Amino acid sequence: MAETNRVVLRAPRYVLGEISMDHTEIKGFAELVDERRMVPDAGMWGWGTVHRTELDTATLAVRAGRLTLSAAGVEPGEVDAMVLCSTTFPGEVGAHGELIASVLRGLGLDDVPVTGITLNRCATLLTGLQTAATMVAAGRHRTVLVITTDAVADESARLADFALFSDGAAACLVSQRVDGALESYEWVADAHAQDPASMGRGTEISADLAKAANQRLFAGAGIAVEEIDGLLHNNIFLPIVTMKEVQAGFAQSQLDTSNITRVGHCFAADPLINLVDRQSAGTVRPGGLYLLASSVSGLRMCVLLRADRPRPTHEGVTEVQKSVGADPTTLSWLQTTVREVLQLPEPEDVGTRTLRELGASSLQTVGVQYRILQETSVSVEMSELIGSSTVADLAVLVEERRRATA
Repeated sequence: MAETNRVVLRAPRYVLGEISMDHTEIKGFAELVDERRMVPDAGMWGWGTVHRTELDTATLAVRAGRLTLSAAGVEPGEVDAMVLCSTTFPGEVGAHGELIASVLRGLGLDDVPVTGITLNRCATLLTGLQTAATMVAAGRHRTVLVITTDAVADESARLADFALFSDGAAACLVSQRVDGALESYEWVADAHAQDPASMGRGTEISADLAKAANQRLFAGAGIAVEEIDGLLHNNIFLPIVTMKEVQAGFAQSQLDTSNITRVGHCFAADPLINLVDRQSAGTVRPGGLYLLASSVSGLRMCVLLRADRPRPTHEGVTEVQKSVGADPTTLSWLQTTVREVLQLPEPEDVGTRTLRELGASSLQTVGVQYRILQETSVSVEMSELIGSSTVADLAVLVEERRRATA
């Protein structure tokens, strides 16, 4: 992208579905937990509140867009293009025009070109941001309003193997630099990594693709992963996102996971929502580097921003939760952990058996992996957990790595 130093992201805002629900109220939630043999530990998985709406996605888009325009002090007439993102546009082609017209009318925008972005699933917003940044960098447009909007089509779709979905919309401006503008983030770089062979249903997100995208991004920007102040990722189940991002090279202290419980997975909007809330908490550091990232099966998208002049609403600092040392008897602790996550009876002999022999599902294995990291600060690869190592072997491995880093 040419002359990216002229491109900034400004005034991010979002709206959530107006009806808050505890995760236990979601239809079919208990059945999903039983079917997937997930340990019923809300804190471990990050289960909390989801937000549903009785409004249509156009109305959500308008509300988010208005908040952004107001925060930026920008009149509708100053917007010269819009990028509208959604993981699901209306199936009938005739309804596409109605959606666009409804959003334009609601925002007071008239004859501005609209680009629709979909197909990249929960990475759709970051694709839309890249599209808008290219428009601005090329000089085609000066100020582009980017909006993503989504709601589940049916309540049965609120549950997935990797997340609990919320309805909502998020918006921001992508524009040429405006001197003195508050809540402005310099566009530093963007990158993606893709594997078409693994884009099918049921394929797990890939830490390897995140590593590949990181290599491209950081090489182009001339920075190291350690320099990232905050990784703002999708709000999927806590063990999954934590393990994948740690395997990709990030430290736990760089992750921003608080909204997994408070917001849920709001489709493609999560990275922007997480940036807004970090900004509102006053924990965006002027000059700090913030990575918006989204991983879906077969694809990793990321956008690197540098904070210019954020507008904090109150003083505050984030305090990273320190890992707790493992039990002196590591084997005893790990056996207890495996029994809890796999929901095995107390007499069950687990020390001499592998996780596979114990019947661990992929989600349960991730749960064990996450518990090990949280309790001991030791990262164990999935290949090590699903291989021929018994639980006793894994306990030795954990203890050795913990001592090596002490």
